[in-house]
Amino acid sequence: MELISDISYFISLNSLSSIGINSIFISLFFVVYVFLVFVWIFTNRNRYISLFSVKGALDKSYNGIMFFDRRGEVFLINNSMRKLLCSLEIYDCFLEQLISKSFKKINDDYLLRNNSDVWLIKVISLYEVHAIMVTDIYKLNEEYEKQNRFLEEYNKRLIDVLERTKETRKGKNLIKIKNEFHKNFTRR
Repeated sequence: MELISDISYFISLNSLSSIGINSIFISLFFVVYVFLVFVWIFTNRNRYISLFSVKGALDKSYNGIMFFDRRGEVFLINNSMRKLLCSLEIYDCFLEQLISKSFKKINDDYLLRNNSDVWLIKVISLYEVHAIMVTDIYKLNEEYEKQNRFLEEYNKRLIDVLERTKETRKGKNLIKIKNEFHKNFTRR
């Protein structure tokens, strides 16, 4: 862009000395045109998709995203995934190392611990991997499982108490029936 403004400045200097008023208008028109182009670029820069706008959008995501080419080399990775890989000290063979460092497999996905965070590694294809922060969900799930184990144990104890109560009632009823039988038998 500086080149265009330098050319218009050069043309305007040369036109003043040699050609006259027509070249001044042409130069002035060219300068106004360049100015309007700059204004148009500045106002419309967010309307069109470019490589930088895609990278910028991916970098705003808190989840990690990584794309591979056909040779298995990374060609697009966002900052979250890069930070995750660096903190795990993974610098090559990304997919294999992510899977090997996971601690649990859920269907086709893997759970991975990084410091105090838990990430869900989703292998979309051989060309795409997502890392989703699931720390809160994982902690809630652990608490849910703990409560379920407590309730199962409580239910077992409650069933035992009910069974003992049932046996005790049967025994009391049996004793009551025997006593009534003996009363009735002794009256005759």
